[in-house]
Amino acid sequence: MNPFKILDENASLIEYISERLLSGEFDYTKSIVVFPGRRPAHILRKTLAENIGTCFFPPQIFSIEDFIEHIYENILKTPRKKLETFDAIALLYDIHRKAENKVGKNYYTSLDSFLPLGRKLFSELEELVLSGVSQRRLREIVGQSIYQSFQPIYYYYDNFYKEIKQRGYVTRSTLYCSVAENISNVDLNTYEKIILAGFYAFTNVEMRIIRNLLGKDNVETVFQNGFGLESQLKKLSPQVKIGEYKSLPLENICFYRAPDSHGQIFALAEKFKNFLRGRNTLYHRTAIVIPSYESLFPVLHNVLSMVPNNEYNIAVGYPISRTPVYGFLNSLMDLVSSIYENKLSPSEYLKFVLH
Repeated sequence: MNPFKILDENASLIEYISERLLSGEFDYTKSIVVFPGRRPAHILRKTLAENIGTCFFPPQIFSIEDFIEHIYENILKTPRKKLETFDAIALLYDIHRKAENKVGKNYYTSLDSFLPLGRKLFSELEELVLSGVSQRRLREIVGQSIYQSFQPIYYYYDNFYKEIKQRGYVTRSTLYCSVAENISNVDLNTYEKIILAGFYAFTNVEMRIIRNLLGKDNVETVFQNGFGLESQLKKLSPQVKIGEYKSLPLENICFYRAPDSHGQIFALAEKFKNFLRGRNTLYHRTAIVIPSYESLFPVLHNVLSMVPNNEYNIAVGYPISRTPVYGFLNSLMDLVSSIYENKLSPSEYLKFVLH
């Protein structure tokens, strides 16, 4: 028996989950839906609202990270002192200063200079733990390294996780490992339905958790068919067989040349205008992909202004430092900091007034 529900590549994952949840009732709080990330929760709630057509209590919707934290805190009832990223970097910096053969020699001597390295180092250490790499295995892998003049990564691995354990903290990876070790003691029978949807691959620690969940009667998994999915699912259940995936032929691929980003946006606006003439409304499979957030507002004002606000969704992130509110507050702080003998700097005052 195939433990997984495999949707066709053309099927709507959100619509399928909505149909699985709908039961004629208005209270779905006893159901849980878990996605890889947080963003699909908004789309699912919107779809449920459209299908139900009246007030209702939505299901609990988590990202995989939030779901595991939910198990850790609310079901296993484990006291949580999660180590934040900058605190972890500060701890790694203390470990780095005590090392005999420091990475970068005397370059990373201050916390400011160590910050970029510490952020990357913390991320890599977390990935090692989530991949299930033990301290012993890491030593075996790194032991043959030719860079013997620097402290190896297992030096940070050993000391960092030993230190946070002594201080009573957890990181994302150690929290995952704690749930994986105790997942057999987790009682999820209070929930009517738990749907894991939209995943493609799991880390080794996540697989330990998912394998246990698959044995529960109220848990179901939904995947969208795609290249390599079967080999990924075999890691969870060796007997799974979903057949060969045949990708759809790509048609009508066109390339356009423009001298700069402004030319690209004007060309896009022209293509978009022609698109709307033929179809009148946007199709949910239509996507505009931009290379960076700098192009967001030009696209918003020159292209998406042709359609109502409720017919499109913006997924790209935008830094707060580029927003008008940030510019206003920054100008205000510059103005205040320029005060000398109860007088304002004329240049900073004009900069603030003309913002």
